[in-house]
Amino acid sequence: MKSKTKTKASTGGRFWRQWSEAEARAHLEEFRRTAESVAEFARRKGVSTQRLAYRTKRLASAKGRETKPAFVAVTMPAHRSWALARRLESH
Repeated sequence: MKSKTKTKASTGGRFWRQWSEAEARAHLEEFRRTAESVAEFARRKGVSTQRLAYRTKRLASAKGRETKPAFVAVTMPAHRSWALARRLESH
């Protein structure tokens, strides 16, 4: 089965294929396991350092969105003076 990722033209008449999220994660995980600099890894993979930086930032922000709840309900204990006032009112 062929990949359905897009192919886009870049400068110099060369073409690059857009990475899926899974491909980006795999490349970045491979980079983390190497002792290479970003420039060395990018050169070996035939991609730009900007592409690696962009994907690192994009995946980090996506991870942050997944883990942040939109709303958290919190139950607050009654303040002592309120509880005392209620008891005094009921007598």
